[in-house]
Amino acid sequence: MKVVGTGAPRMLTVRLKSCEINVLRDELHHRRAVITEAVAAAEAKSTPRRADDRDAEIQHRHDELALISRLLDQLHTWSPQEQPREIVGPTWLLGPVIRGAAGEAVERLLTAVGEFCEDRGTPTPEQLRAAVDSAGAWTATLIGLDFAENHGVD
Repeated sequence: MKVVGTGAPRMLTVRLKSCEINVLRDELHHRRAVITEAVAAAEAKSTPRRADDRDAEIQHRHDELALISRLLDQLHTWSPQEQPREIVGPTWLLGPVIRGAAGEAVERLLTAVGEFCEDRGTPTPEQLRAAVDSAGAWTATLIGLDFAENHGVD
C-alpha cells in the first residue's frame, strides 16, 4: 500500500517510487518558503497584547519547518533504487503536501504533453514517459491518502 494511516489517522507512512522524489522535494521546498514568509510576517506584526496567540502560531510554524527539514533530510539520504522510499509524518502536514505534489505532477505532465505535441524537440520521449510515470504514481499516492483519511484505524 502506498499510504498507510495509523491512529485516526494521525500519522501517515508514505511509500514513494523514485519518480515521485523530485516532485515531493520541490513541494516541500515550496511549503518551507511559504511558511518562512508567513512566520516573518507574523513576527513583524507582533503586538504585546496578542503575544500568546502569536507565539503559539509561530511555534506551530517553527515545528512545521522542523518537520519539513526532517523530511527533506530523509529524501537526501541514499537508498537502493529498487526499494521504495518511506517517509513518516503527521497527517496535518503530509496530507496537504501529497495533494500539492499530486497536482504539481499532473501540471508537469500537462506541460510536457503540450510541448511534446508542439514538436519542439523537448521533452524527449523518455522525459515524457517520466512525467507520465510521476503523475501516475502521485495519483496513486493521492488515492492512498484519501483511503487512509477515510478508513483509518480509530
